[in-house]
Amino acid sequence: MLHLTVGLLSILMSGWFFADIAEDVSHNEAIVRTDETVAQWLHQHATPSLTVAAQAASFPGSVAFLTVASVAIALILMLKKSWTWLSIFVVTMTGAGLLNVLLKDLFHRHRPVFENPLITLNDYGFPSGHTMGATVLCGLLSLFLAPLVRSIGSRITIFLTAALIIVLVGLSRIYLGAHYLSDVVGAFAAGVCWLGFCWSGSQTLLHRQARRVKRP
Repeated sequence: MLHLTVGLLSILMSGWFFADIAEDVSHNEAIVRTDETVAQWLHQHATPSLTVAAQAASFPGSVAFLTVASVAIALILMLKKSWTWLSIFVVTMTGAGLLNVLLKDLFHRHRPVFENPLITLNDYGFPSGHTMGATVLCGLLSLFLAPLVRSIGSRITIFLTAALIIVLVGLSRIYLGAHYLSDVVGAFAAGVCWLGFCWSGSQTLLHRQARRVKRP
């Protein structure tokens, strides 16, 4: 039951981390001042080339990309008749989107405001939807793909690639002025928590089903 232990640890640690950040944000603690300092510094050092790069790095977390990628992955799983994995994928991704909307409405945190913004968004900012979506999608794909390769090096590469994409998406959102630093970190924590919950829960159910089948 290693998957259950790892899953529970990820849920507890990321859940605690998110709660800590959310509390600091809600009570206007020191992290809010750090957010403002980082946001202002990045905005003051923005350049056209960096902005283009940030927009490209931000795309894997966009609603358009997540929707198209999710539909494509779902179709592949349907063609392979992998109904169990399809169910896990749909529940995890759909739940992540709904959870992000719920958290945004719960905390009502406004986005950074600049005199000459690089982008303009009107909804709430905590936690970052781009970062949370990328975290759940890349994390879930890594968990799907890792068991399919034999070498440890290949598995490490899969997870490192996923981590790199998530980091780039998060950093790009801060640079573009769409989110504060704590919005991004909080989104990562929330995404890991939800992913850990869905993955450990599904693997536990699959393990129990396998044990029932083996019984005489």
